[in-house]
Amino acid sequence: MAHKVEALQAQPAKVTESTAQGHGTRLEPRQQALLRGAQALAEAQHQQAKWVAHVEACGSPKERAERDWRQQTIMPCRTVLLEHALMAFMAAR
Repeated sequence: MAHKVEALQAQPAKVTESTAQGHGTRLEPRQQALLRGAQALAEAQHQQAKWVAHVEACGSPKERAERDWRQQTIMPCRTVLLEHALMAFMAAR
């Protein structure tokens, strides 16, 4: 969003320069660029405000139940034990 602000701040000087020098062909495109820059900045600010409101509505991060460390350690151990039991069964056969 900072680059949009910088571009928007530089554009009025170009419009003023074109107006002062009487450039009819350059004046209109520069005015259109100024309007597009202002609209893009307004959209970016609106989008940022929307994101901020969404983050605030979500609240603070909470610990998820499925991320419990016990489950994370039990599941690999269970898989390894089942694999070893299967290998022992296949070897005994």
